[in-house]
Amino acid sequence: MKTLIIYYSLEGNTKFVSLEFAKIVGANTLELVPKKPIKARGFSKYIWGGKQVVTNELPKLEPYSFNQSDYQQIVIASPIWASHFAPAIATFLSENKINGKIALIATNEGGSCKKAFHKVKEKLPNCEIIPTLNLLSPLRNQEETIEKLKIFSEKLK
Repeated sequence: MKTLIIYYSLEGNTKFVSLEFAKIVGANTLELVPKKPIKARGFSKYIWGGKQVVTNELPKLEPYSFNQSDYQQIVIASPIWASHFAPAIATFLSENKINGKIALIATNEGGSCKKAFHKVKEKLPNCEIIPTLNLLSPLRNQEETIEKLKIFSEKLK
């Protein structure tokens, strides 16, 4: 089954997860890159990222190529900011009508992702959300993360 992992990563956690998962399931990846990236250093990343989420900003993205008909399965991966997937994911979802089966992966530094998963599901009314996975601090727990991704991959078959 041909799979695409669509992801945004600010500090590298979600990129690590997406690339490792792509190796496990033999998937292609699509990295979403904002035209005006948030600087990942210091406390200001929380201010600017949180502002985008709270004000429902849709940052412009660098050009990308996406054709859903090329894939039987899509995985969306994102860090969690203020109980939301990152704004780059919101931009992508607003620019593309997605349907079918979708898996969701969230990365965060603590806390629950239930609210974030629910909000993404609302933006995908024509989709069946198959498994979801929440990974805490993937870069600090690489071996554990890879094991969790292997288990998660079994749910996609």
